[in-house]
Amino acid sequence: MPSISLPHAHPLLSPEHVWVQLASQSEILTDIYLCCGASYLAYLHGLNDQDAANWAEQYTQLAETKYSQAVSSLSRAVATKSIDLDSDWLFAACLALCLRDRSFGLNGSRCAQHLIFVYNLIKRRDLKKRETIKEENPFSKDETVTLATKVTPNERSFMDSFVFNYSAALLSCSTKDLVTLPSPFEFFEPVRQWLQYPIYRNVDVKWMNNPVLGSALDSFEVISKLSWLLRLHFNHEDDEVDTEKLLEFHINDEQFWKLVLPLRDDIETIEKKNEATKEDLNRLKIKNIKSYKALRSNLAVSIMTINACKILIEKLINPTIPSFLAIIQTSTNRILEELDEHIPLENHSSCLITLSLFIAGVSTTTNHQRAVLSRKLIEISNVLASNVGKNILKVLNFGWEKEYVDKHTFNLGDKGYKCFDLIFDRPSIESITF
Repeated sequence: MPSISLPHAHPLLSPEHVWVQLASQSEILTDIYLCCGASYLAYLHGLNDQDAANWAEQYTQLAETKYSQAVSSLSRAVATKSIDLDSDWLFAACLALCLRDRSFGLNGSRCAQHLIFVYNLIKRRDLKKRETIKEENPFSKDETVTLATKVTPNERSFMDSFVFNYSAALLSCSTKDLVTLPSPFEFFEPVRQWLQYPIYRNVDVKWMNNPVLGSALDSFEVISKLSWLLRLHFNHEDDEVDTEKLLEFHINDEQFWKLVLPLRDDIETIEKKNEATKEDLNRLKIKNIKSYKALRSNLAVSIMTINACKILIEKLINPTIPSFLAIIQTSTNRILEELDEHIPLENHSSCLITLSLFIAGVSTTTNHQRAVLSRKLIEISNVLASNVGKNILKVLNFGWEKEYVDKHTFNLGDKGYKCFDLIFDRPSIESITF
């Protein structure tokens, strides 16, 4: 739980406060938490000497045992209808399973399968809330405001966590799992009612009410939409998915341009908003440096994510664009600068930026950039006790080395492999998660 407790969040919305207290409501959830704890300890012991490696193996086995027990118990309970599908602990259980699989270094499809279940729980709860509102306010014409005011602290924490995990899974899950998730072009508008109303008002900034995303909600919406376009416009061949189903979801050229071009305006709007937020936080810096640093780290997440969007949208609009162009390098360097200056090693906001770092990684051109990024990805993995950063680095190293060999060994020059094209490499991306 500490690894996903972010410094910008209101303390009453943090996972440590919201999620841990739910363990007493379900033995299944307790097993999942024990699985997460064992996975965490397995990673930490694996960093040490041979004696510790033996402990790492034992904790790994314990984690696998608890995971299997929890998933089997949960599946059986759902199948036999012996649990209440509207229980808060059930949201926590599925999101914790997603967190565990992500930290354990499993692929995006494993995470997506948990998210599909959570999404169905969200739809169920959303429908019930709207029905209740209509019953209580039969003459009201606008249920949007009413729904927003009825969101509980637990629901805010779960929904914020879901949106982050959903945005991370879109790029790395299989096509088979992708088409079972909602389109971000349809998902974000209704979900905003769950995310934007301030639950706690005595705060420095209202986005402290978003314990995961904070100021970065809009940035994650854009990167989700770009990931969706990449997957369903460019990548539409999959042996596991029926051809007719693929055609149903495929985004043709006309649809692509209709959807992608407005995202340029969205990116510009978010950049202006980020700059305004930066000025607001600079004023806070004089009064409370500790609060400033916590909030500025989350703003860095938004800035890094929107710069990753700027890189990705250029690649989608012109797939042959070289990464050395200023329009790409400016954003790449901004991502690395924000990481270096505003997300220190002990700051767990780093758990939100792995997709942005991957996109920065494929667009790097110098050994210095790659050395900095390599060091940061390893540090992030070690601080979070998660394999995510190291697994991303393995894929990046593959791309960097192949690019080097083609250019310097085979003397292929501009005709050789470009690491920037890793963005379209489905086997590599589907081997990791963000």
